[in-house]
Amino acid sequence: VKVLGGNLYSGDLGVIAMKEMLQNAVDSVRAVANSAKNGQVAITVKGRTVTVSDNGPGMLPDIATAELVDIGGSKKEEGSSGGFGIAKVAIFANSDRIQVTTVAVDPATKGAIETVLTGSGADWLDQSKGFQVRTRGVPSGTKTGTTISVDIAGDAAMSSYAVKAWLENFTAVHRLPMKISAVVDGEKMTGNTWESTNAGPLRKLTELEFPGGTMTILASEHAGERAMAGVKILNNGLPQFTADIYL
Repeated sequence: VKVLGGNLYSGDLGVIAMKEMLQNAVDSVRAVANSAKNGQVAITVKGRTVTVSDNGPGMLPDIATAELVDIGGSKKEEGSSGGFGIAKVAIFANSDRIQVTTVAVDPATKGAIETVLTGSGADWLDQSKGFQVRTRGVPSGTKTGTTISVDIAGDAAMSSYAVKAWLENFTAVHRLPMKISAVVDGEKMTGNTWESTNAGPLRKLTELEFPGGTMTILASEHAGERAMAGVKILNNGLPQFTADIYL
């Protein structure tokens, strides 16, 4: 399973972990009323530890275990930016330490419940052992949300340069209607890349309707001035990939 995950998601595992965990955090925040005003996602990378927190609705114990303990489990709904199903194979199987803390309100009792899952990649792969799962009631008014933290194993590919480059690009181009902060080894990612500061404002060229969604095409005011242009593809406001095209 560990090899399968690595083959399906080849590349820098730090970047893969950030992207997948971020997509899930964003989808969670979108489920909250007034997410554009109150939604928050925080990404912190320190050494080989990747932590993503959100203030979404959190997960009740049964959802948390189905989503994160079961290898193939996922509660993703249609329209989500990403899936934490097979993606977590690559992340969890190649992590020395995994901790998930989530707080959700039980609709039946209206009480807040905190669920904490801890273990290693080896624990997660061994379904007879699995994560340690602890639950407890927490005071009314405790903020809901989820924090996932993983220590990427030393034998897995992870470059601080690649992590910083991905996050700088993300903060520069994302169109997410929520507050997002990103810090790598104590350095705040601002999105002030050369490309973002020299591209100029974007203008809407057209909008295309297709079954299940809409594609909006925007261009820099300097598009066409150079022989090659960078094209960035976003899904629900989240950057997916970049390609260069010749004009």
